[in-house]
Amino acid sequence: MRKSILSIGYLCAVFLIMAGFFYSYHLGEERENDEKKQKAAVSFSGSSESLIEAAVEADAMEKARFVLGEEDGRILVLLEDGHTVYEYTDIRISDLPESVQEEVYSGKTIENAAELYSFLENYSS
Repeated sequence: MRKSILSIGYLCAVFLIMAGFFYSYHLGEERENDEKKQKAAVSFSGSSESLIEAAVEADAMEKARFVLGEEDGRILVLLEDGHTVYEYTDIRISDLPESVQEEVYSGKTIENAAELYSFLENYSS
């Protein structure tokens, strides 16, 4: 009888300890999320001019044209000028079909950001 009471006591103690760890972990997660929200609020509380400039820039990037190139055997996305790097990718040229490889080597032009991300999504792993 005494043995079963002790084992029940140990189980209760272990349960309480685990519940305490879980609660403290959950509390830490909430604090971390609150800090992230505060930082985001601070970063967005800039002047309306800077927000408008960011929106205009985002709209311009959506309408921008891109050129595909190659660097170190991987696809490189350049802006329309052909010199400014927009994005480095991990997509290997050798993994593409030969016709697409030829297009990339000849500087394939992509008309907008939606088409670019569709292309990248199709050929990424």
